[in-house]
Amino acid sequence: MAMNTNSSSTGGGAWTSFDAVKSFPPTPEELMEDIDSAISALEYARANALLSPSTSRTAATATHDARLTEEAYRSACAELSAGRPDAALRSLRLALSSCPPDKKTALSKLRALLSLASQQQQIQIQQKRG
Repeated sequence: MAMNTNSSSTGGGAWTSFDAVKSFPPTPEELMEDIDSAISALEYARANALLSPSTSRTAATATHDARLTEEAYRSACAELSAGRPDAALRSLRLALSSCPPDKKTALSKLRALLSLASQQQQIQIQQKRG
């Protein structure tokens, strides 16, 4: 006697973790973007909750500001061009914290630039040491 584990086809049987999943993104990159976006939104909400515990969750998520993100991004690019990765890192952190979580491409670019600025900062530190 074979046991059917597909609960959706028989109306009963064993439950699986995929029963509630409707679809997956078509590529691993898109799946990672969705995961990164969700993590960013969660981190942002938690940080805001710690900074101002009396505010509601909707007020915390309403502080995403695309204009501020763009200004911080431009400032970071200028700082990197001027050879000041430490200042660029501050601007990039501000840009990441104010970027709306649904802007996956922008978040990816900001993270890539943050990585580049961190590498440049490490190079500067190593050059100063020796």
